[in-house]
Amino acid sequence: MRDLPDRPDLPQSTKKRLAARTQTITDAADRRAAAKAAYKAARDAKWFTPIVDALKALAGPSGACMYCSCNEPSEIDHYRPISADPIVALWFENFVWACGVCNHRKRGRFPPVTEPGAQIVNPIDDSVWDHFFIDPEYGRLIPAWDANADDFDARGKSTCNIVEVDRQYVQDKRKARLDQMKAEAFALVERIADGMAEPTDVAAQVQAWLDHPQQPDVADYFLRGPGANHDPFAGILKAAKAGT
Repeated sequence: MRDLPDRPDLPQSTKKRLAARTQTITDAADRRAAAKAAYKAARDAKWFTPIVDALKALAGPSGACMYCSCNEPSEIDHYRPISADPIVALWFENFVWACGVCNHRKRGRFPPVTEPGAQIVNPIDDSVWDHFFIDPEYGRLIPAWDANADDFDARGKSTCNIVEVDRQYVQDKRKARLDQMKAEAFALVERIADGMAEPTDVAAQVQAWLDHPQQPDVADYFLRGPGANHDPFAGILKAAKAGT
């Protein structure tokens, strides 16, 4: 997961189609069946293309899954599942661009509606780094510590349990990306100290890290999130800022 931009506005024609189909679901005797049918028909329609395009744009240069930041997404996840809340089946605000692994692991689970537990983190609408941190040594995505509860963040824990965003494969790729970035960063720190790197060069490298397609959550956390205070990235960001 990583912090994502706000949802863009959709074309007026697309919003009208979504609203009309939502009203059809609301008026149906069997809302769940109506929602599933309406969503399937919409997903196959050409008018739905701007929605997919908007979600792809939100995913950023990496185009990675909004949950695990690892796999290539190809599916729309209903943040609030149709089985739990059929009325929002065609709400753009309920759509998340996800890979098949994360989408299938989550399925219809949505605590506290479907089971005990805290509501999972919405990767678009929530500030992800309020609920998680990335371990600077092993690259694990770990729920943040909630001092008030004297426990790990409840929503972070729920997200890990339901979507398994720190599953072994993802963790391995995240650690590999972190190790690569740190090696490049330490080399850049030496170039800065030797006067071999201009601030503009440093800023370009920071942007290249942010645009890299592999595990974009690592760059987001250590360059734009709480991890920006960790060395060697803190010094690099300071040098890059001097060139702006």
